[in-house]
Amino acid sequence: MAKFAHDAYDLDEKTGMLSRKDGLCLPATAEERNAETCSVLEAVTDFIQAQMISLGLMEYWIPDGEDSARCKIFTSDLTSCTKLLIILQNQVGSKPGLWSRSLCLSRGLHAGSMLTAIERATSAGYAVAVLNPNTNSVGSTLQGHKRPIVNSFSPENHVLHVWDSLVAPSKNLNSIYLLTYGNGSSLAVDIVQRQMVRCAENPNETMHIRAIACVEPSQLVDGGESGGDNVLSS
Repeated sequence: MAKFAHDAYDLDEKTGMLSRKDGLCLPATAEERNAETCSVLEAVTDFIQAQMISLGLMEYWIPDGEDSARCKIFTSDLTSCTKLLIILQNQVGSKPGLWSRSLCLSRGLHAGSMLTAIERATSAGYAVAVLNPNTNSVGSTLQGHKRPIVNSFSPENHVLHVWDSLVAPSKNLNSIYLLTYGNGSSLAVDIVQRQMVRCAENPNETMHIRAIACVEPSQLVDGGESGGDNVLSS
């Protein structure tokens, strides 16, 4: 199993809480505090994503070639399961595996990361796909050469590409569930509407999306909008 590693912080893996190591001085300036926070979040992200791999998920790159402008999602082997849970976040700067960076720091990884949901889903026999809709380009705007990522130039483009190229073609999947946080609810609607179009255009297509669960949704998702009544929000 992966271990959390950071020069200034320890992780209690039982509680998921981060704590500052004894005897270390606090950062003296705002710049130093910001740099430390960024480094802690990077370590947290690395740890969570390593944990997802240990739970059986694999890195899948978009696009899948050697292009330097690309992003990764994490997914189970979709050929071996009939049930799939797709996890959607849609917030600027978000990373696969994290619900909220600030929650990870203030309330711990059990509250701020997706690990608990992934563990419960995989133990119940679900395949899991954790999408990455907010990584849309590489490079720096300050340097003036930001490159869009093919098939991920926007959150909507990202999720629909994953759906059309990876999920919809998986013929063994017969029950698909969407778990969203915040603005991810709008992306769930995009996926459902795309599959409705696929079903209308191809009689061999089936609507296998069984339910959407929305945590703190940014918009109301109702039966008329999503094409069904199995929508939960909290």
